[in-house]
Amino acid sequence: MKTKTIDIEAKEWFDKINGNSYFCGTITLNYLMDNQETFLMPFQYGYGSQYEDEAKAILTQFNKISSNWFQGLYTYCKDNNIILRSSIKRKSLKRELKQIENNYWQLNQESLIKHYGYINMKIIGIIRKPNKKKSD
Repeated sequence: MKTKTIDIEAKEWFDKINGNSYFCGTITLNYLMDNQETFLMPFQYGYGSQYEDEAKAILTQFNKISSNWFQGLYTYCKDNNIILRSSIKRKSLKRELKQIENNYWQLNQESLIKHYGYINMKIIGIIRKPNKKKSD
């Protein structure tokens, strides 16, 4: 499968009490194509462009991209003619980040149980492939 697009959508929450930033989001390969796949970036500590580095790490872990450890995702996409779209919503609420994870697990619950026999909430980056539309 050739990757043509990488879409990263993330939200960031700042914990005012402890002074830490956290993010959560999804990575979509080949958005709106037949071979679309979605990965989860779970709730974790990080700020700035950390979410892009985490997206690259997840895609590398699942052998969706192969790149030099020191090469950024932007450079990798530029070198390989891949369209990269990334966005982060700052000043989000903690519950908004948790909702991303909940939505992801709810959408994938059936396929995760079928594949693993159970749902492990600690699994990082489980792949979600869209359901094929049935033709009438």
